[in-house]
Amino acid sequence: MATTIRAAAPADLGRVVQIEQAAFGATAFPYSVFRRHLDLSGKLFAVAEDTPGVVGFLLAARSVSPEVVWFLDLAVERSFRNRRIGRGLLSHAVTQCRSLGVSRIRGTVKPDNIPSQRVLHALGFAEIAYDPAYFGTGYPRRIVELDLR
Repeated sequence: MATTIRAAAPADLGRVVQIEQAAFGATAFPYSVFRRHLDLSGKLFAVAEDTPGVVGFLLAARSVSPEVVWFLDLAVERSFRNRRIGRGLLSHAVTQCRSLGVSRIRGTVKPDNIPSQRVLHALGFAEIAYDPAYFGTGYPRRIVELDLR
């Protein structure tokens, strides 16, 4: 089965949380965050599905400024990495943002996550800021943006 990307559904949440915990450990979002985003984010919460089921996801949400969407979370099951699934999820989200009339997409990435930075750069994202304590002391992030105008 080829990997497909679709909107997340309630039945996906158990698997999404497993992937999240494996990817982010102690800083992983809990089930309740994903459940709420099913109602809040709509088609900006997508999953990648392959033969064993959900193998990755991307969660995004509109900013307080409605023309801006933030990518909040993206993870792919370890055994499915390096198959362009993350890139596919990002591309899907960019398409969704365009259809919603969004003019800018922002996100954060760990400074040492070179593979993710390469994918974001290839999709047209540019670094707009660096915060050495974005998620608190010891959690730096590069802030990136894609201008859709």
